[in-house]
Amino acid sequence: MSPRSSSQFEEMRQNSRKAILDAAFELFSKNGFHSTSIEQIRKKAGVSKGLIYNYFQTKEELMKRVVETQMSQGEEIMAAFMELKDPKKKLKMIVDLSLDYLINRSDHIQLLIGLSIQIHDFPELDEIIKARYQLYMPAFSAVFKELGYKQPEFEAHFLAAYFDGLGLQRIVLGDSLDIDMIQDTLYKKYDLYHLSE
Repeated sequence: MSPRSSSQFEEMRQNSRKAILDAAFELFSKNGFHSTSIEQIRKKAGVSKGLIYNYFQTKEELMKRVVETQMSQGEEIMAAFMELKDPKKKLKMIVDLSLDYLINRSDHIQLLIGLSIQIHDFPELDEIIKARYQLYMPAFSAVFKELGYKQPEFEAHFLAAYFDGLGLQRIVLGDSLDIDMIQDTLYKKYDLYHLSE
């Protein structure tokens, strides 16, 4: 058997790191940060405890990397959002992606809600989340400004708060949350139905 190449070692390293992050994300979402141990993450990921500490010095650092990994997915979406020229299409994209997020990412919602309640325990995460919010909200406010809203910042914050509340309801109510009715309400409010034709 020939020795492994450096690219094979790097692939193994990346796979192990991903397994740890995926396991931590699942357990932090399900059980909360404080109720999840490194040992539980180790078992779920199928790695040694030493390997976890090789990549992440503390459980707090692991949590930070989990959140950063989850939030990095939003950068691709934001790039596509910024390429759109029509503010109505941008608004429809915000609504559609937020609804899709409610349907398909309850694990992520649960993690963020749990962290939000205990955010004072995670000052670095607080900074990351606030930085993202400060990055996205002006872009969303600009959409409402282009559409002629007298208080575009308020409307952007209102819509964000609306979806935050729906996220909490999704965790509590599960699949009984009427996504179709929510979509209909928002499409009517913002006159988005003609963009679906």
